[in-house]
Amino acid sequence: TKEPATQETAQIVQECLKNGVFVPTAGTNKNLLRMLVSLEITDEQLDEALDVLEKAIAKV
Repeated sequence: TKEPATQETAQIVQECLKNGVFVPTAGTNKNLLRMLVSLEITDEQLDEALDVLEKAIAKV
């Protein structure tokens, strides 16, 4: 649909937070995910964060 996925986005954010990854929302409808990555992040840390995000999306 063309409806903003506000509820689903909020669920993804909560799942990520439960697993130690902060993924803020953006946009007028809060239906966009933002990735704010430190310039000092290691490849392992980035892989872990993306794994958490992937699992959260799959769960929702």
